[in-house]
Order: sequence, then C-alpha cells, then structure tokens
Amino acid sequence: MRTGQQAFSVAAVVLMLAAVQATAATYTWTPTTAGTYSWDDATSQWTSGFPNAAGDIANLNINLAGDQANNLNRTITVGGISIGDTGSTYYGMTIAPGTAGSLVLDVTSGSAFISKSTAANTTTDVISVNIQLNDNLVVTNAATASSGVLTISGDISGSSYTITKGGAGVLSLNGSTTVGSLYADAGSVLSLGTLSVGNGLSSRLYVGTAYSISNTGTFDLNDAASLTANVGRLYIGVCADSAGGTGNGTLRLGNNTSITATNVVIGGSFPEANTGANNRGQVTVASGATVTIDTSLLIIASTKSEGGANTFTLLGSGATLNLGVNPGISTNRTALYIGRKLTGAPTGKTYSGDMNLSAGTGNLYLNQLVLAIDLGGTASGGNNIIGSLTLGSSASNVLNISGTNTPVKVGYTDSTTADGGTVNGTLSIDNLASGSEIAVTDGTTAIMLAQKAGNASAATGMLNLNGGMLTITTAGSGIKGGGGTARLNLKNCTLIAGASSTNWIQGLTTATFTNIVTINSGTNSLVIPQGFSGTGSLVKSGTGLLRLSGSNTYSGGTTVSNGALVVNGTITNAVNVASGAGFGGSGTVVGNVTLTNDSYGVFVHDDPLAITGNLILTNNVIHLNLSTGVTNGVYRLVDVLSGSISGQFSPMAVIDSGSAQGSPTIVSGINYVDLKLIPPGLVIMLF
Repeated sequence: MRTGQQAFSVAAVVLMLAAVQATAATYTWTPTTAGTYSWDDATSQWTSGFPNAAGDIANLNINLAGDQANNLNRTITVGGISIGDTGSTYYGMTIAPGTAGSLVLDVTSGSAFISKSTAANTTTDVISVNIQLNDNLVVTNAATASSGVLTISGDISGSSYTITKGGAGVLSLNGSTTVGSLYADAGSVLSLGTLSVGNGLSSRLYVGTAYSISNTGTFDLNDAASLTANVGRLYIGVCADSAGGTGNGTLRLGNNTSITATNVVIGGSFPEANTGANNRGQVTVASGATVTIDTSLLIIASTKSEGGANTFTLLGSGATLNLGVNPGISTNRTALYIGRKLTGAPTGKTYSGDMNLSAGTGNLYLNQLVLAIDLGGTASGGNNIIGSLTLGSSASNVLNISGTNTPVKVGYTDSTTADGGTVNGTLSIDNLASGSEIAVTDGTTAIMLAQKAGNASAATGMLNLNGGMLTITTAGSGIKGGGGTARLNLKNCTLIAGASSTNWIQGLTTATFTNIVTINSGTNSLVIPQGFSGTGSLVKSGTGLLRLSGSNTYSGGTTVSNGALVVNGTITNAVNVASGAGFGGSGTVVGNVTLTNDSYGVFVHDDPLAITGNLILTNNVIHLNLSTGVTNGVYRLVDVLSGSISGQFSPMAVIDSGSAQGSPTIVSGINYVDLKLIPPGLVIMLF
C-alpha cells in the first residue's frame, strides 16, 4: 500500500502498468455470451482461480457477444481492472455488487488502475459497486465516442488518495466520491453524484493541467448533487511544472459547490516562471447553481495564457458566485487578478481574461481587484494584457473591497520595465446592492484607471457603473486616472463618499453622466476636480459639502437635494436647490439657478459666482466663508451676466467660517448680489 498523492501522466501510467503486471497475478475473463455471472466462480469464469489479492489484475477487456453483469458477491481486492468490449459490435459490462459485494483497489507499488482501452468502443461500461481506495487510482478511458462512457456509480472512498483521469473518453462518477486529490488530465470527467475532494494544503484539484507533459481535460459537474473541495490548488488549464507543457482545461460547476483553496488559477502558468505556454482555462456555473469559492488568490489569465480566452462565466438566471468572505464561515478575502503578466513572459503574446457574471449574481468580497496588469518585462516586443469583470442587473450583486495600496487597478502598468505592450482593463457594473464598498485603509487611491508607466505603449482603463449604489471610502482619490486612457461612465447610479477627500475624482480622460447620477457626500466634504460630460443629470445628496472644480458640460441639469453644492469650476445646465439645501461658489453656471424656499446660498467674499441665465430667489439666507478679519467694504458675491435676478436674498447673512470687522449685509440688485461689511453702529441706505 502507498499513501502519497502524486498524480501520474498517461505515459507514466503505461510504464507503471507494465511494471505492476510483471509482479502481480493476471486473470482473464472467459465468458463472452450475454448473461449474469459471478466474479467469484473460480471454475468457469476466469482462466484460473479469480482475482482477489493486492496487485491482482482483472482483465475483462475481451470480445463480448452480449451485455453482461458480473456480480462480486463479496469484498474483492485487486490492483487493476481492464474493462470494455474489444470487438466491432460493442456490448457493455457491469461489475455489480451481487450479494454484498464491494471492491478494494490496492497495489504493492505504483498506483491502482481502471482502464477502458478500446478507442472505438461505443457502449457504456459500469462499475456499480462501492470502491475503497488503498492507493492512488489512475482511470483511463480511451473510447473517443461520446457513448463510450466508463461509469462508476458506486461510492468511492479514499480521502488520502488521488484519482487521475486519462484518455480521451468520459469517466462518469455517479455515486458519492471522496478523495484527497483529483486530476482531470484528459478527456472528460462527469459527476452526477456527490463529490468531496481534498483535506487541506497538499491536496489538488487539477483540470487540464500540465506537469511536464501537455494535458487537455474537462470536469463537468453541471448536474452533480454537490462538490465540496478543500485543496491547496485548484488549477484549470495551467502549466503547474517548471518542466513545461501546455494545459487546456474546462470546469463546469453545478449547484451546491463549495471550494476552499489556497490558490485558484484559470489559464496560464503558475508559478509564472514555469516554461509552459499556450495555456487556456475556462470555468462555467450552471443556471440556478450557487458556487462558493473561499480563496486568498484567484487569477484568470496568468502569464503564458495565450492559448485563447480564459473565462469564468455564469451561464443563466439564478446562477450565483460567492467569492471571498462567506459570512459566518470565513473571514478570508480574495485577491482577484484578471489578465496578469509577470517579468520573464515571452513577448508578442496576448493574455486575455474575463469574468462575466452578468447572467446571475456576484457576491465578491475582495482585498484586491486587478484587471489587466503588467508587472514588468523587457523593453521591446510587447505583450497585450486584457482583463474584464462584468456584474449584471441583479439587485443582489455585492462588490465589497477592503485593502491598501490602491486596491482596485484597471489597466495598470506597475514597473518602469513594463515591456512596451498594452494593458486594457474594463470593470462594468449594471447594479449593486447597498453594502457594496471600496474601502482603503491607508489613504491611497481607491480605484486607479489606466496607469501608464515605463515603456508601456498604451494603458486603457474603463469603469462603467450603470446602476446601484457604491460607497468609496478613502482620504485620497476615490477614482483617478493614471496617465493612460482612463474612462468613467456613470448611469442611473449612486456614488457615496465614506470619507472626506480633496480630489475624489480626478485625472480621467473622459467622464460621463447618463440619465440620473447621484453623488452622496454623506457628512463629508468632497472636492471633484474632474469635469463631466454627457446627457445625464447630477443629484447632490448627503448633508456634507460637494465642490465641483472642473469643467462640466453634462446637459441634464443639476439638483441639490441635501447638503451644499459649491461650483468653483463650470457647469452648463440649470441648477435647482431644494428646501434645506445650499448652493453657491466662485465658478460659472451657464443656465438658470433656482433657490426654493428655505434653501441657502454659499459664497466667499473675494471671488463671485458668474451666472449666464436667471437667478431665482425666495428671500434665501447666504452662508459666508470668509478669511479672518475681512475689512469693511463691498464685495461682489454673484454676477448675473445675462438674464436677471428674480426675488432677493435675505439682507441678513450667516458667517460659517472666518470673521469680518463689520456686520454683514446682503444687497440683491438687478444682476448682482453684494456683501457689505458695515462698521458697528453705522446706518446706511440699502439700494
């Protein structure tokens, strides 16, 4: 008996089988006609005796004349089973329990095996007995036809051992399977029962993963009752060995899937210094299925993933991905990388990764979200790194990120040695539930779009927020452009500030409003240097202060529903200020400004607000932000450059900050508003 968890390539399996057969007894099944037989009938069913010892080989790989059932009737121990009709008209073999039969797979060296070796076989062979693994198991199905399935419908028990699947055919695991590791190296593994893989850090779940040779494999759990995995590595389409090879893997996940893994890699090499190239990985989640992945690191499209698009996709309505923290179960957050290249990658390649959750619901609890990153390389040649994440219209979507050092990077070159290529990252969100937040604990930028550094020829980063509510908490920039092509598109959404910031949104190539966009300052003070364009409108909410210091050309209008909005830049649309809210500034408004009853003005004494349009007032009070000890005199607060003033401000003003030598009095003219600071005791005429 051997207790290791090493997996074997198909080529290695052939050599291993030869070695095992040289030292173990081999028994060949003799009946060919249809019927029900007994495995333990030593007189007529086998060439001599019957296989029932560690290392024994049961050869049922013969030319059958009809379908057969082979009843064990007892616990049978063997090292290997060869099964499958070798003729041209294919009949099936079923190894059944009979009277309390079961199977123990045990060898004195190497791995146990089950092999269906006839490539042209077109019928299903079944092992319906329960199996106890005392060693690692290699299952090979060479049948290339989709009907040539090898089915194990009994339960498999072996939590310390590995199952490795080879051959181009399908292995269907229909019972309850418990193993230490599972390697879907070639062909397809189909699970229709319950599957438990792994017991911690040393366990592996590999699908189409290369280790010194190339492998292409599919693991289909669309219709499985459940999958529970606790592994160190979940690799799909990965080169996992320094000796190279190409991995091409597809993992289809169904309902009741719970995966705990140290690292999850979909496409590429990992570690990224491995020499294998042209790797590709794809993961899907079936409609209606819930998948929970608890991992500290998830990479889609790592270095050397140029074999095609590397994807994670929710396939239909009701599909749900829970990634990172699973409330009540784990406090682990995930670092999610989609499109990642490290130093040493071959040049002239495209690494493309995509996580598309638009058809269902995504609950993502992360400490990093990085879409398309170049972490260094040579100064010539260039690679194209593409990374995208899409959350759809589900009102239950949650994106919750808490981290340091700019936790969200979209289109990012991080080294002065970036290799002359391009990075292109896209984050698209159609809806978010409350509780979605990007929180930065060290005061750095929360979301960086298109950081272009070193020799990178182009960096593109885009954030599309098309619905829902997102809180951004940082004393630094909430959203910032990094010198490349940085684009922010806001539509029917609410941005909420969790902290005060003097440059909350800045440095973007373009920023647009579509439909209604709400910026909720909370109780905080925000400055947005970025200008916005588009056909949408802005609603300012929250009791705090929002300052717009950029050039804004959005055309849909501006509403101040709560708190105060101060324009120190430009806006080119009408402004409506609700009761209890404030508006003012020292910039320019191209459009009418209406202050409803009980709203207020917010001004400084030395820089007037210019209005091209009408100013409509209802005896509103002005709140002043002054320097210390402003001298007596007349100060212009508002210039109405075209149009006129209807109504007036209250003559009485409130000083919110600073101080003045005299008492403040407000004078509203036909096209101006002035502040007069009058020495105490002096009475003047107001006109």
